[in-house]
Amino acid sequence: MIKDFGTLSYRPNKESPTRVVARYRTPMYAFSLWQGLPKVQSKSFPIMQQRAAEDWLRKAEYEIEERIWVPPQEVKRREEAKTITFDAYFPDWLEQRRFKGKPLKASTKYHNEGYYRNHISPVLGDKPISEITAQDVHDFRESLDPSQPDMIRCTMKVLRAMIHSAMKPGLDGTPPLLATNPLIESEPTVARKKEIEPGTENEIRLIYEAMPEHYALSIYLAALVGLRIGEVCALKVSDIELRSHRLRVERTRSTTPNALEPTTSPKTERSTRTEPIPSELVPMIREHVKTLNLAELDWLFPSALNHAEPIRTNTLRSYYTNAKKRAGVRMSLNFHALRHTCLTWLAQSGATVKELMDMAGHSDPKIAMIYQHAADERRREQAEALGGRLFGE
Repeated sequence: MIKDFGTLSYRPNKESPTRVVARYRTPMYAFSLWQGLPKVQSKSFPIMQQRAAEDWLRKAEYEIEERIWVPPQEVKRREEAKTITFDAYFPDWLEQRRFKGKPLKASTKYHNEGYYRNHISPVLGDKPISEITAQDVHDFRESLDPSQPDMIRCTMKVLRAMIHSAMKPGLDGTPPLLATNPLIESEPTVARKKEIEPGTENEIRLIYEAMPEHYALSIYLAALVGLRIGEVCALKVSDIELRSHRLRVERTRSTTPNALEPTTSPKTERSTRTEPIPSELVPMIREHVKTLNLAELDWLFPSALNHAEPIRTNTLRSYYTNAKKRAGVRMSLNFHALRHTCLTWLAQSGATVKELMDMAGHSDPKIAMIYQHAADERRREQAEALGGRLFGE
């Protein structure tokens, strides 16, 4: 028995022992550093290893005196943490992930899981997170298909987010899984996409006329009210107030397969909004509701296969693509370009940045400025045309 520190006891009894148990009191300062510690630390050794038991006590005494002692439970946890792989870490990370303090939407989880399962897991899934290096990150990125820049951007976004999370202490105070940052290379700047050319009045009319009758109204709601395709699909009859010429955007169509609900909350907080409806659309909406015999709580654009659900975005997008082909309209005018057209026309009519942000449900003024710049360019063209009338040949 070591004098003044800890005790050794024998089991089952001192006369014929088979094991020796070493014990010592947990230092008082440790209780403020680690929660849930037992009052006594103990370890059992075979009787032939009594010296090892004594050494265990001496080591603990030295560490406590030097205030470098770590509970054996914590030492074990840290050793286990070193073996946590990316595959083991991902499910809890995805479930606990937050964006601006809120849980991720089901659709965001679905897409993140797809990028992880399809691209990250096959390469890094079995690797302990604690062993990831800058070279590993570099090699992984180089292994991704360079012909798919959007896939690379989204996959690396998931990987970088996981690594950043692994570098932070746990909510319960547990140390980070990663001691050093392997993200020493920044992601290349994404090339700016070609500016969307807004539709012309004639193009939009032609597409409207070529659409299936029950979904034609969606074209004008996107082009004249500035709705996103998911917002169009998720509209209910009750969202539209025909007397006051207003339309409420309160949800968007879910793109997650097998989702419990067909709709989810809009893209951002500002996306929940009330929009004015041009008076010319009011009789068209009224006729649409009458033709489909829709009730107040019905979807404005029900699915052709199941009227209890709203049309899916991919289905409406497919109708739109076929309508463009029939109408002979340029294929580059995608459905989102209708919303772009609406905002561009508003800017050209003199709408302020604040008014554009309110109409579009944007939270970033820089996005609204894109449409103002388009309006400025249009005004420059008009000025040149005026000058040409007087001074041109």
